[in-house]
Amino acid sequence: MTDPHVELAELSVAAIREEGMRLKAAAVAEERLRRRLIRGVEEAQASAPRSLQVEAGPSQVGTVCQRRLAAALAGVPGLPGADRWLATIGTAVHAWLDDAFAGDPNFVGDWEVQINLGAFTMRGTLDLYCRESATVIDHKVVGARSMDRILRAGMPLVYKAQLALYALGLRQMGYETKAVALALWPRESGLNNGKGMVMVSQAVDAEFLMFTDDLVNRIRQTQAELLKYHDDPATSGFEWADTEKDCSFCPMQMRCSSYERY
Repeated sequence: MTDPHVELAELSVAAIREEGMRLKAAAVAEERLRRRLIRGVEEAQASAPRSLQVEAGPSQVGTVCQRRLAAALAGVPGLPGADRWLATIGTAVHAWLDDAFAGDPNFVGDWEVQINLGAFTMRGTLDLYCRESATVIDHKVVGARSMDRILRAGMPLVYKAQLALYALGLRQMGYETKAVALALWPRESGLNNGKGMVMVSQAVDAEFLMFTDDLVNRIRQTQAELLKYHDDPATSGFEWADTEKDCSFCPMQMRCSSYERY
C-alpha cells in the first residue's frame, strides 16, 4: 500500500515543477515580447530622417578636431549599434515644443535655414526664433549631470557653433539676431522644481561674430582639404584634437590613429 505521505510529497514536487515550468514559459514569452518592442523602436529609429541624414548640418560641425569635422562634411555615418533612445526622447520633446509655440506669432519654430558658406550651402532646421528679442533658440533635452556641466562650464562648443551658423543663416536672409540661447529642458525633473528649465544665452556681439567668422573659415578650409584627399577624412592630412573629450561617439574612432592613445 502506498504511503499517503510519500504520495502527497510526490504530488507537491510535481506541482512545484509544473509551476516552475509555467513561470519559466511566461518569463520567456515576456522577454520575447520585450525584445520585439525594442526591435520595433530601433527599426523606426533607423528609418527616421535624422538617422538617414548624410549631409552635414550645423549640429555636427562644432568640434575642435579637424578629422571629426572632415568626417561630418564627408558624410561618414555614425557609429553602428549606438543606442539612440535618449535622442529619440529629445526628438519627441522637440516635436511637442514645435506644437506648443506654433500658435504664438512672436515665435517662428521648426524653421529650415540655409547657410551660405561660399563653396557650398549648409542646411538645418532651427528650433525656435523669438521675433521680439531677435533671439535664436535651440532646444536641448538634458539630464541633471549635463545641465550641471553646462551651467558650470558654459555653452559647449558644439552648441555654440550650431547656434552661430543658424544666426548667420538668418542674417543672410535679412533677419536680425541680437542673441543666441540654449533652452535646457530637464529630462529628470519638472520645469519649476530642482533647477527646472534653464536658459543659457549669449549676445551676438563683436566677439561672437568673430567666433562665427573663424568657424566658417575652418569649415571652408576643411572642405577644401577634403577635395585634395578624395573625400577621405582618415588620411594623414587632417589633424586631430589633442583632447579626449571630442572622441566620444566620433565615427572616425576605428580609423583614427589618435583614438588609440586614450
